[in-house]
Amino acid sequence: MTRLPVPDASFDAVVASLVLCCSPSVARTLSEVRRILRPGGELRFYEHQRSGNHMISLCQSLLSPLWSRVLGGCRPASDALAAIRQAGFVIETVEPVVFRGVGHVLGTAKVPVTDMPGETRSLPSARRMPEPKAHVHEASRTA
Repeated sequence: MTRLPVPDASFDAVVASLVLCCSPSVARTLSEVRRILRPGGELRFYEHQRSGNHMISLCQSLLSPLWSRVLGGCRPASDALAAIRQAGFVIETVEPVVFRGVGHVLGTAKVPVTDMPGETRSLPSARRMPEPKAHVHEASRTA
């Protein structure tokens, strides 16, 4: 991956959807994502994830070379969560998702905020806005 033509710490969020499993260098990709995110910035991801079940993981590993060749370099046996942690992100949320029999993870991770030299912590999670209530028109109530 080449360096993006943007300044360091210039984005609040990055979305990665089935990107890491196709990257020739996951570590370099995540390093670049971390570089462009501000401290406390958020990585939102939907990625393939190696199964925790030994038999399924073995099947993923065996199918991965053919899968990768047919599907543009995608590697379904990737461990996205480990790669995100190794890149220095703090994983905030993770939800396992199975789509067409293939395991994925949906989640968020943040760039740690440095308080003092040698000490890092993540920012508190942003407050979520409540879901809007369904709006019912008065005309539909009289029918």
